[in-house]
Amino acid sequence: MHMGSRRETASKTSANTLVILFVLFAVFFACLFFYSIGLYSKYHDADYGDFLYEELTFERYERIERVRYGSVYIIYFKEYDEPFRIDRISNRSLDKVMLDGLAEGESVKVYFEEQANRFSNYKICEISCDAGMLLSFSDYKKENQSNQIMGMVMWPVMILISLFLVWIFSDAFKPIDCDTDLGKIRIEYIINGNVVRVYNSKWMCSLVINDKVFDQYHGFCGSYFSLKGRIKSGAKHIRIEARMGAAFMCLYCNGELVAKKFMALG
Repeated sequence: MHMGSRRETASKTSANTLVILFVLFAVFFACLFFYSIGLYSKYHDADYGDFLYEELTFERYERIERVRYGSVYIIYFKEYDEPFRIDRISNRSLDKVMLDGLAEGESVKVYFEEQANRFSNYKICEISCDAGMLLSFSDYKKENQSNQIMGMVMWPVMILISLFLVWIFSDAFKPIDCDTDLGKIRIEYIINGNVVRVYNSKWMCSLVINDKVFDQYHGFCGSYFSLKGRIKSGAKHIRIEARMGAAFMCLYCNGELVAKKFMALG
């Protein structure tokens, strides 16, 4: 006998869900890829005329450390109630020594754009003072373009990984005959003329005795499950159990270990 179709249906439903999920991941990464291309073009074509310009009076600055995303510099000017920011990408080219040397009340020239986030509504693209350039517009463009190049390389890789996983799980859409599509023989043991086999395929593991399926486990991968069967030998019954651990499949007859096979990789 083979186990009912309920376990098989649940397994295939899970696989179908994973296929749909990875397809959505691929679409999402594709959108990010085209978004990175758009941003790269935006920074490539950017010009001073695309930004606002003012001469402002420096008050103070704060450095906000972000463990995962790097530092953000928040700069306060006398003319504005809200602070300006230099984000984690641009500050790689920021002259920190010159910023430390700015005195309260010193005049600075600032190119910026209105771009709101959790820290401020204004993003600095260039800032300079009488002593020199703290952040140049060319460096601002270069750092942001470099960041988008990383995305343009990374997102296609993520798309390929997602599509590979779709291909791996796409077999879930193929009809499976639980009595014939058993996969490869991983363990074979003969006891009193009875042939006991453990088969394994991508989607299930089967205990077969004398060419009859006794028990099955359905799933793409699994550990710590057992398959059970029984053989009648004369007046006695022999209990057969196949137990899958973390890496090895063990075959027991009446509780005695008779075969062991490494099956962590299938």
